[in-house]
Amino acid sequence: MPVILKKIKYKIKDVSVRFLIKLSLFLNWPDLAALALWLAAKTMNPKCRGNYTVLGMGRSVFIDDIRAMMTYSGRIKYIVIWRTYFQIIFYYFIKGSEAEKLTEENYHTHDFCKQGKKNYYLFLKKMFPRLRKLINFDAILCGNFGYPDQQEVEKVCEEDSIPYIVLHKEGLLPGDAQATRADRNLASYKFRGTAMLVYSQKVKDELLKSDFSNFSDLAENRLIVVGMPRLDEYFALAKDNKDLKKQVLFFSFHPDEKFVYLIDDKEKMKRAYERTAAFHKWVINFAFKHPEIDVKIKVKMAPHYTEYLKKIFNDNFKGDIKNLEIIHFRDAFDLIKNSTVVISHLSTTCLMAIAANKPLITPYFGDLITDREWDYFTDYPELANYAKTEEDLEKHLLNSDKYQVADLAGKNEFLEDFLGNCDGRSSLRAENAIINIIK
Repeated sequence: MPVILKKIKYKIKDVSVRFLIKLSLFLNWPDLAALALWLAAKTMNPKCRGNYTVLGMGRSVFIDDIRAMMTYSGRIKYIVIWRTYFQIIFYYFIKGSEAEKLTEENYHTHDFCKQGKKNYYLFLKKMFPRLRKLINFDAILCGNFGYPDQQEVEKVCEEDSIPYIVLHKEGLLPGDAQATRADRNLASYKFRGTAMLVYSQKVKDELLKSDFSNFSDLAENRLIVVGMPRLDEYFALAKDNKDLKKQVLFFSFHPDEKFVYLIDDKEKMKRAYERTAAFHKWVINFAFKHPEIDVKIKVKMAPHYTEYLKKIFNDNFKGDIKNLEIIHFRDAFDLIKNSTVVISHLSTTCLMAIAANKPLITPYFGDLITDREWDYFTDYPELANYAKTEEDLEKHLLNSDKYQVADLAGKNEFLEDFLGNCDGRSSLRAENAIINIIK
């Protein structure tokens, strides 16, 4: 089917589903909402002959983990409903002045939107039995334990004996910053699900130290280390020696999310913001100066990420740059696979690039953050190439073939340190864990 027809079909389906959900809310008819979600559901691997069916709460990066498990294990049928549809129901009940005050951190500690939470729960309580009959799933899988719109889903699953599993995909922070994030706010969270699958022993240890949801009482049963499933395909990619046309891939980042746990000083924070904007400008200027090289900038889907990059571009450049492409929806694996060099900072895409044996370029903030580890590579500096100036960046990008990882032992040690393994079998471990939970 041509791409344009697929887009039209998707748009018609999306509009129809949203209309039915809103109608079900207006009529207080949970069975109609279940029917709408059934229409929205997509079977990811219809040819799977596995004995178990898992309903996935769709989100961009999380879907990559599901696809990896389908490919490198393949014993579970996955049906996905995008989380945005559940949010329509959530925000129908969670509204008013208190809705803006309700956050992941205070959902279980404050009475904000108390009646709205109750009404949302009651609607879900009536909806889920019908949805389960329509889809016949054995468990629910999602990628985060804190989303406000999924807290009452957890509660319903707990009460109705539906396994609710989190494959914890949240961004890894370096060293003490990971512990700082856990200490600051995880103690206020509450996890009522069945189990959480985590990437590494390091993540598990930090969750236990934070006394998050009293996990220490049931650590072995509820916190299970499996590795990062979506990294399996990158290990396979590292064996592919295909010659590629030079292509630069930059995973754009926003300073708000990168430095909140790393910088306390206001002046240094200001400089970090300025340097981040300057680094983005350097990458765009590289594309402008080298029209013979394709430059792709991958931007997260939320509007503020797009606006951030757009402002930098409009403030510094005029007109189009033909060899520069801004991307929102393209699969990260395909982008990395077809690129000769990757630029990223404090993101799992750094790990993906290294696993795939792609040269990694990253900005430098070591002079601003001196009291703690500020990126992944403090103990493994040979794995990353720091661009402290625009000249550094240009040199690294033009000669990227000289900056491939040569120390394979160091690479494996690094990936084991962050992810618990580098054997390319995380998908198998994750599906084993899910199947054992369902049993």
